[in-house]
Amino acid sequence: MGAEKFGMPTVGIIGGGQLGRMTALAAHRLGIAVVLLDPDPYCSAAQVVPRMIVAPFDDPEALEQLATSVDVVTYENEWLNPEQLGSLERQGYKVRPSAYTLARIQDKFFQRTDLQKAGLPVPVFAAVDSLADLEAWVVEQGFPVVIKMRVQGYDGRGVRIAHTRAQLVDAWAALSHQPLLAEAFVPFTKELAVMVARSELGEVGAYPVVETVQKNNVCHTVSVPADIDALIAEKCRDLACAAVECFDGVGIFGIELFLKEDGIVLINELAPRPHNSGHYSLDACLTDQFEQYLRAIFGLPLGATALHSPAAAMVNILGEESMHLDLKAILDFDVHLHWYGKPESRPGRKLGHMNAVGKDPKAALAKVLAAHQRLGFS
Repeated sequence: MGAEKFGMPTVGIIGGGQLGRMTALAAHRLGIAVVLLDPDPYCSAAQVVPRMIVAPFDDPEALEQLATSVDVVTYENEWLNPEQLGSLERQGYKVRPSAYTLARIQDKFFQRTDLQKAGLPVPVFAAVDSLADLEAWVVEQGFPVVIKMRVQGYDGRGVRIAHTRAQLVDAWAALSHQPLLAEAFVPFTKELAVMVARSELGEVGAYPVVETVQKNNVCHTVSVPADIDALIAEKCRDLACAAVECFDGVGIFGIELFLKEDGIVLINELAPRPHNSGHYSLDACLTDQFEQYLRAIFGLPLGATALHSPAAAMVNILGEESMHLDLKAILDFDVHLHWYGKPESRPGRKLGHMNAVGKDPKAALAKVLAAHQRLGFS
């Protein structure tokens, strides 16, 4: 099937969350057909995709069915089995980002090790296999220490910060059923991020540096351009591009960074997919991150990444026990709503986001926060 079925290029997306949904919408604009694989027939992306394979992500038959139906296989989350994607590649199917890229980024220890070998700055870290290993590392490095799951930790899940030995023991008890990473806590002044696209031909496009603010370990707001000087911004973009090249990445990647008071920038983590810190691009950039993602994995020319307005901001809309979307209340403000169509609200679940542009980041942020408050959020 694939191109013959639709008469157009076809992408297969593994995962039907909001990132899959927004990628599919971008594909429709470009004339790229979409086949979706997700176990939930009512997932966010299913509402905007005409063809879907309902099956678990690790179902080998479903993965092969998807691969045979499309020109490029991609994924909206990194919690897949790289061996299975590698098997598709060995059969001649195109997977982007590659199974190798996924495997190295998916495991935070491998990710940090590769970045360090490439000479890129990262926090001090170590893999820990026992409480004794962890305690010995803390004796050498000191408190506070961040303890993370090496795989499948995100939005604060699987992450603990210990300031005392008692907290260290509690963190070990909570997380020690899987491989762990210990890292020195970074006393940052700002959390920054850069979206970077890289094509099969090695063409690279970096977006403006953004400042992110976390709330309960989840991205709350994004402001762009970040309030940093030009030299720091250039350093951030250079590090982000080098990080993607380090993994031979093809697609779009979110690179999270720490800025310290002394001006040192450290790479925190990479995500091999569209990222929350790039959602503002939907309404503020000449080419949004989702269209750029598709351009990169299909080997098409990358689009311009510049802002078309002086500044922009985004705020996430997270679920609560009961949630009512008051469209009139939101649209009274000069904001752009992106609703994900999820069938139920749960505390902390990402249900949508709002973007705004403005004369400067503070003005744009004020717009989205005012609309957010009108919805009843503090």
